[in-house]
Amino acid sequence: MRRASAAAALGAILLAQWVAVFALAGGVRLDADVVLLLPVALSSVYGIGALLSGPRLGLFAAGLWAFAPFVLFPLFDERYRDIYERDFLEPATGLTGAAEFRAAVALLVSTLLTARAIRTGGWVWGALAGAAAAVGCAVDPSATLFLPAPLIALAVARRWLSAVPLAGGLAIGLALAGLPSAPGDLGNLDTNQDGIREFFWSVRVLEWLPLAGVLGVARRSPPVAALLGLWFGAYLLVRGTDPEVTIGAGTFFGALLPAWPAYVLLAAAIPLLAPPLPSLRRRAGAAMRSPAPEDANAPPAA
Repeated sequence: MRRASAAAALGAILLAQWVAVFALAGGVRLDADVVLLLPVALSSVYGIGALLSGPRLGLFAAGLWAFAPFVLFPLFDERYRDIYERDFLEPATGLTGAAEFRAAVALLVSTLLTARAIRTGGWVWGALAGAAAAVGCAVDPSATLFLPAPLIALAVARRWLSAVPLAGGLAIGLALAGLPSAPGDLGNLDTNQDGIREFFWSVRVLEWLPLAGVLGVARRSPPVAALLGLWFGAYLLVRGTDPEVTIGAGTFFGALLPAWPAYVLLAAAIPLLAPPLPSLRRRAGAAMRSPAPEDANAPPAA
C-alpha cells in the first residue's frame, strides 16, 4: 500500500471517528481533546501498527482504536450501558477533558517514539520518548505505571544509546508525579472480573485478547511485545486491585483508560499469529530489525 493511499484511508477513519464522537455528544464539539488529541492518538496507533507489520496493520489498529469504544457499548447489559457511556465511552473519545485520556495520548506518543528507537537506535528517539512520557506523568500521576515499560523494552532490544536519554525523561516524570502506587488487594481484581462477567457479553474474550496479542507482537518484535504487555499489565495489576476501583462503582474502566491504547494495539496484533503469506515473509521478518533512512510506513502527518 502506498503512502498516499494509507494517508487517505487514515483521514477517512479520522473523519468517521469525528462523526461518531459528534453524534455521541449531540453536536459538533471543537474541544482541544477532540480536534487535536484524537488525530494525534489515531496517527500514533497507526504508526505503531505500521512499524510492526506495514500500513495494513496500521490501518486495522487505527480503525479498532477509533470505533472499539462504540462497538463495545451494545455488548454490555442494558443495566450498565449508562455507566459505561459516562465513565469510559465519553472520556475515551475526548469529550470530558479527562486527565486519563490526555495521559493515554501522551503515552501513545511515547510508545511510538520508543518503537522508533527500538528499530533505528539513536539518542533522539529515546529523548523524545522520555519527554512524552514525562508529559503523561504531569497530566495524570498514574502514568508513572507506564515508565518501566519503555526502559525494559529498550534493554531487551539492547538500544543503550536510546535508553540513556529515555531514562532522563522518565526521571523527570517521576519527579513530577512521584513514585507509582503498589498493587492492592488481588481479591479486588477477582471481584472486578465477576462484575465484568455479570455485565458484559464475554469476560473470557476480554481476557484472551491481550494475551494473544502479546504473542502476536512477539513474533515480529519481542521488545515491542514487552513494551505493550508491561504497559497494560502494570495498570491492570495496580489500578485493577485498588479497592476504590470497581465495576459496580463505574470506576474500573476509567481507571484503566491510560492503558486502553496498549489493549487496543494488542488486540489489533492478533492477526500476526497467522503465518505470513510467502510474498510477505521476507518483508515481515525484517520489519522491526532493519533500519532505514526513510520509513515508507511512517504515520502520515496529522
